[in-house]
Amino acid sequence: MKAVIMAAGQSTRTYPLTLTRPKPLLPVANKTILEHQLDALPPSVDGVVLVVGYRSEMIRERFGSAYGRLSIEYVEQTERLGTGHAILQCARYIDEPFLAMNGDDLYAAADLARLSQAGQAALVMIIEDPSLFGIYETTPEGRVIRLVEKPKEIFSKLANIGAYVFTPEVFRVLRETPRSERGEIEITSAIQQLADEDDFRVVTAEGYWLPIGYPWKLLDATAYWMDHFFVEGIEGEVSPQATLSGPIFIGAGTVVKAGAVIEGPVHIGKDCIIGPNCWIRPYSAIGNGCRVGQGSEIKSSILFDHAAAPHQNYVGD
Repeated sequence: MKAVIMAAGQSTRTYPLTLTRPKPLLPVANKTILEHQLDALPPSVDGVVLVVGYRSEMIRERFGSAYGRLSIEYVEQTERLGTGHAILQCARYIDEPFLAMNGDDLYAAADLARLSQAGQAALVMIIEDPSLFGIYETTPEGRVIRLVEKPKEIFSKLANIGAYVFTPEVFRVLRETPRSERGEIEITSAIQQLADEDDFRVVTAEGYWLPIGYPWKLLDATAYWMDHFFVEGIEGEVSPQATLSGPIFIGAGTVVKAGAVIEGPVHIGKDCIIGPNCWIRPYSAIGNGCRVGQGSEIKSSILFDHAAAPHQNYVGD
C-alpha cells in the first residue's frame, strides 16, 4: 500500500516561517512535520508519493528516495489547483488502494491504521463547532450521505480532517470533477460522487489530530507531543553546577554550562551551547546548533536550528 502526502502549498498563513522553507519542514518537538507523518504511517504502507511544489528542492534534499522502510517518490504539482488536483497527479504511480493525507496535519498512528483498512473512507473528528470544516451526514452504519464544506446549517459534528483511503477509482472521478468557483478540483466534490455511486464511509478518529494552520499551532503541537510522547535522554555534557528537573532531552555535542536551569519538558538538539546562568522553561524546543547565553530566558518557545539568544534575552510563548 502507498500513501500520498500533499505537500505542495506555499502556506501563506504560516508566514513568515514559510518564507524560507516549505511547511512540511517546520519543526514540532525538534522533528519536522513530515517526519512525524511518515513515522505515523501503518506497517501496511511501504511507499510514499510526496506531492511537492513550493521549495520542493528542500524536501527532496532532506528525504531523498527513502525514509527508513519507506520508499519515496516525488510528484511536482506545478499548478496549485486544489487537493483533488494534487491527488490526481499521482495516478500513474498507484494501482491499488492508498492513503491520502494533508501535508500539514499530524494524525495518530492508530487512526491511520484503522483508516487504511476501511476500503473507501475519510477520517473524521467529532467537533462541537464544526462550522469551519467540511462536515458529513452519514447513516447509522457510517456510510456517507453527503459532505458539505463550511455549511451554514450545522447538521453533524463529524468534521473532515484531511485524511482518506481511496481506491484507484477516485482518479476517474477526479478527471470528471468540474472546477469549483475557486478554480480548483475539490476532493470534497469527488468524495460526494464516490458516496453517491458506491459505499464511502467515515472512520472516527480516536486519537489526536494536530492541524498546523498558523505559526502558533507549532507551539500547541509541540506541547502536546511533549506531554504524550516525550523520550528523555542526556547525550551531551552537563555541568555539575547546572540544575535540571522534569523530562529533558539533550542531544549529542551539546554543552550545558554552570548556572543553567532547565525545567522540563524541554527538548534540546545537538551541538548547542546552553548557558551559563540561563533559564529554559517547560515546553521549549531548542533546535540543533543553537546558542542560549548568559542571563537569557526561554519559555514555551521553539528555536529553529542555529538560532541564538546569546545574552540577556527573553523569548516567551
